[in-house]
Amino acid sequence: MVRAALKVVDSPPFYSEGVALQAEHGGDVHSLHQVVNLPYMTRPGVATYCIERFSRPGDVIFDPFCGTGTIPLEANLLGRVAYASDLNPLSVRVTQAKLDPADLTEVTMALQQLDFRRPVNLKRYNEYFAPFYDVATYREVANLKLFLERNRDRAACFLELLALGLMHGPSAGYFSAYSPSQISLSPMEQEDLNVKRRQVPDYRAVTPRLLKRSASSLRDGYVSSTRNVALRNISGLSDARNVPFIPAGSVDLVLTTPPVPGEEQAITQQWLKLWLSGFSAQQLTREVSVGHTPTAWCDFMNEVLVELARVVRSSGRVVLNLCEIPWRGDRIALDELLIELVETHLHRFWEPECLLVDEGIADKVAGRKRRTGSGRVSVGSRILVLRRF
Repeated sequence: MVRAALKVVDSPPFYSEGVALQAEHGGDVHSLHQVVNLPYMTRPGVATYCIERFSRPGDVIFDPFCGTGTIPLEANLLGRVAYASDLNPLSVRVTQAKLDPADLTEVTMALQQLDFRRPVNLKRYNEYFAPFYDVATYREVANLKLFLERNRDRAACFLELLALGLMHGPSAGYFSAYSPSQISLSPMEQEDLNVKRRQVPDYRAVTPRLLKRSASSLRDGYVSSTRNVALRNISGLSDARNVPFIPAGSVDLVLTTPPVPGEEQAITQQWLKLWLSGFSAQQLTREVSVGHTPTAWCDFMNEVLVELARVVRSSGRVVLNLCEIPWRGDRIALDELLIELVETHLHRFWEPECLLVDEGIADKVAGRKRRTGSGRVSVGSRILVLRRF
């Protein structure tokens, strides 16, 4: 009896490469990327670089931690199909609105349906919102919130996205008095800021600000070819450890920025945006947890990578935008933890291919210098590439 011999082909060795993403891909950014400002946004340049390097036009790109929709939007802009999911419903809404934006005419017609002068109960205004908004502005925002609760068509969803980006910020273009744009201060913190700046919230009309933001967010256009690709998009609310609406073997490239240990606590710093969309920051903080220790985070990512092995085709890739975190007086590179995890437990599914270390100019906000909910600061990007067997 002759037995067939299997030829074993050694895989190329794992390697590390320095890349200057800030210098090479920090130029033009599509205006839709800038419609809403959140602290843990993936840099568009990182998305552009990885999509162009590790995929081809027409491929399916999946982001299981879609956040503000940077990666799915960039995938569509580069002619790829975008799959997206997140356990945070606000992230899913932001992503879906970016991928299917309404035009200025649709936004204008939606605003014409709104009765901004409808009386509202001011009890919550006096408890929470008075440090941020003039009472007339609050009335308009509250009526906008009611409209968004009752309407979920494309125009309303895009209107919500625009409003989320205007809830608070440091200029007269926002609804609030001077306040940070990325995080929502507590009412007490905003009161202290008002005293320090000697400011009182003044009336900020909602409609003209929404129209201006709509025009600026669409100034770079959204071409028909992009919409044609977007017809195949899939997105939804889901835990990255179980994404049942993504077919097995349907994904060419997973590109994502996973949360870091303790990061879910920062959800409470988005309470104003969450209020507008009807979500509870306290409840989401409990639901969107990846653990507060490196060990718990690795257990979480182990389950994520098992599910990604189901949806990624053979020879497809997972590209993870990671970082370093301080831990007990030392620094831990999350990519090193994942490489050990893959080699120990997941070697049947994944093979570490390379590590791309961003050597560009540091960007304290968009470049993954970030403060977690537990107060730790993490710095990146360190882009780990895994190949599916």
